[in-house]
Amino acid sequence: MAYNSVAATFPFPTGSVDASATVNGVVDNKNYSVPTPARVTFGLGTGALKINLISKLYQASLVATTAVIDLTALLDEWGTAINFARVKGIVIYNFATTPGFVLKVGAAGTNPWDGLAVTAASDKFKVPPGYLNGPVVVPGFVMVGAPDAAGLVVGTPKNIQLDSGANTVPYGIQFFGADA
Repeated sequence: MAYNSVAATFPFPTGSVDASATVNGVVDNKNYSVPTPARVTFGLGTGALKINLISKLYQASLVATTAVIDLTALLDEWGTAINFARVKGIVIYNFATTPGFVLKVGAAGTNPWDGLAVTAASDKFKVPPGYLNGPVVVPGFVMVGAPDAAGLVVGTPKNIQLDSGANTVPYGIQFFGADA
């Protein structure tokens, strides 16, 4: 089976995250189309299903290099410094449209954050490139969510690394979570 459509919207001012996919395929000579919607709505606060911090959408291009993001030194949409104690969700976009231009995400060498289940500097997961649909870039993306009270804890381990390899990869990344 294969996903034939995925839609995601992130209206952060209301604290909700919507994602849906429709799986289409053939199993045992029968056609299937199974919608798999998911919706998580966060209230204001610091417990389960609550957030009180939303980072600005960081957008940049990596040109055959790496970038380190410190989760305790981010800004919100108004430019105010915010410090995550718990991350409840991350959305990472890859705006490159060239096949093979992946964005690798993992732990940084110094104070590597283990919230993404990668702890060694060599551990990375890939965000695939997007697609040019006429004049519009539909980015490749990865979403990670931890809506429970614990979230993904940020402490001394606080840094993640983005790596474009030998390519130029425009990207976007946004975090939402809590300060306690």
